[in-house]
Amino acid sequence: MTVPHELRLILDELMEFEPLFHRTRVAMSRDEFDAVVDPEFREIGASGARYTRDYVQSVVETRRLRGEVNDAAELGWKVDRPALDRIAPDLHLVT
Repeated sequence: MTVPHELRLILDELMEFEPLFHRTRVAMSRDEFDAVVDPEFREIGASGARYTRDYVQSVVETRRLRGEVNDAAELGWKVDRPALDRIAPDLHLVT
């Protein structure tokens, strides 16, 4: 991964949140989701599909109600080759 030195700390901090919705065996509640997810949140999935905050929240809620496994390590999911781009003075995009 090639990230400019001045962006490395930002990328490290943002990667602490990845994968935010797949950290625990039980999906987070609506209140937990609201506490950690910004109202302006948008997601771009690995497939390139775009997701709204409301859609992601509904998926997390459905997983919680079904009791689905929600642990990234157990599911075998990992992030490799993360990248960070500055797209505005205080706005960064992690891919």
